[in-house]
Amino acid sequence: MPNKKDEIENRFTAARHVMDDLCRAYYGMTWDEHERLHGGRGGSGGYLPLFTACLQMAAELAGKEFDPANYTELELWQLCELYAASGLSVQDFAERHL
Repeated sequence: MPNKKDEIENRFTAARHVMDDLCRAYYGMTWDEHERLHGGRGGSGGYLPLFTACLQMAAELAGKEFDPANYTELELWQLCELYAASGLSVQDFAERHL
């Protein structure tokens, strides 16, 4: 039986358009293109590192502070879920929610 973090992760990763938007913002390509480029290894280290890297970049551009080390893994997944549900760009999300 999946725990809360796993449930959030599964919902977030099922939303491929969200992953593609994040990947385009950070790498300039879709998640699948990024995976192919890195031989299917997901050179970013996975979904959560991609999200936190994008959010850090967006926070810097917005003049806001975001340090993933100050969050638990569950809290980061909850931020992912909030981002996915918001329909905002990662930049707009950082400006409004950080």
